[in-house]
Amino acid sequence: MKPIDFSKENILYLADEQIDITCYEYKDKEDINYLKIRRKVEPWLTAFFQSEHLSLLVGSGLSIALSNGNNMMSRIEFKNDAYKNLIKDKADTEAKDSGRGEANLEDDLSVAIKLLEGYKITKDKNEEVLEKEITENLEKLIENVITIEKKLDQEKLLLLKKFLLSFGSRP
Repeated sequence: MKPIDFSKENILYLADEQIDITCYEYKDKEDINYLKIRRKVEPWLTAFFQSEHLSLLVGSGLSIALSNGNNMMSRIEFKNDAYKNLIKDKADTEAKDSGRGEANLEDDLSVAIKLLEGYKITKDKNEEVLEKEITENLEKLIENVITIEKKLDQEKLLLLKKFLLSFGSRP
């Protein structure tokens, strides 16, 4: 595994490669194009969280343990009446059918993304609104993760980095 250059302001490390998001490939003129970065990260992140063991550990409270009992984010409360109950009910059903009991943020997000894909196919008028809500909730989750990460003591942070990098470097 190649070492990570932690001196960089932004670190994007995928599949044993550190990617410089400030290079021309990820920029439009002078600004970083986050959509290009998202297109690179999303497939990898999806596969990463589908890892059976990682999902089990993350879903079992790794983040809560590292944050001394603080939950990163509760279930997503979608605002739009056109789909909020649809997403909640489907997420509840999927969680129950899988034997996990109550739905969580991952269930809400998974159902919302599936619905968004359906909206894109059918050119539904709610596509843009749902995509915006999904993005806002992901941003909120990231902000919560960063806030809690800043509060982590260095020992816990080092353990978390080693743990996540061990999964991230697997084929």
